[in-house]
Amino acid sequence: MPSGISELRTRGSVKRNRMSVWRHSIRWWSCLACIGIVGLGGAACAPEPQTAAEFLARGQTLAQSGNDDQAIADFTQALALEYKNAQAYYARALAYRRQGKSALAAADLEQALYYNPDFAEAYNERGLINDELGDAGLASADFSRALELKPNYAEAYFNRAVLNDERGLLTPALEDYSHAIQLEPEMSQAYLGRGMVYALLQQNDRARADFNHVLTSAQDPALRAQATKQLNALSQP
Repeated sequence: MPSGISELRTRGSVKRNRMSVWRHSIRWWSCLACIGIVGLGGAACAPEPQTAAEFLARGQTLAQSGNDDQAIADFTQALALEYKNAQAYYARALAYRRQGKSALAAADLEQALYYNPDFAEAYNERGLINDELGDAGLASADFSRALELKPNYAEAYFNRAVLNDERGLLTPALEDYSHAIQLEPEMSQAYLGRGMVYALLQQNDRARADFNHVLTSAQDPALRAQATKQLNALSQP
């Protein structure tokens, strides 16, 4: 096994590299996919929100611009006006999690799922938190439930692939990475993950193909750096 790949297979290193680099680079999917109400323009001159939907919309705009404190205030106001608003709980959970407040995020996700039991994105996000807390069983169940509700959910396939990869379940990981790629052919993180699994299985030609794809298509320089590192490791005797 190439030494560079072996180093990344330690649990702590995998957590730092895969969850902070790979998952961060697709975090905008879960932030915007189910809400996606407004863009960034015009927030400063917009009238003061009056309804829960308007507070949610402004909060989402603030979150997109990196102002999580004010976004949380707007999501909280939305919930004061409409306490069963699952999307507001979900949006606030994302903001809390970006601030490192996992307990508050988990509580909001529980509320989101209570008021909307078919909320695939909330299951996916809760799976990430459970993975961070070291409960792989609950994390896997959450990702799987998200996929039951939303079978074409590329991010949930990717997250379950990372989880299976970390647990040494290489065949299921390979299948989930491939599903993610089939659904989102530009998901460079999935190519990188699949390439690393191929390398562990000593399928080096396939690993090189995936790493080279990352080098030619990834926008994120951190992903390209990882691909270069893995290609170099494969070249070592």
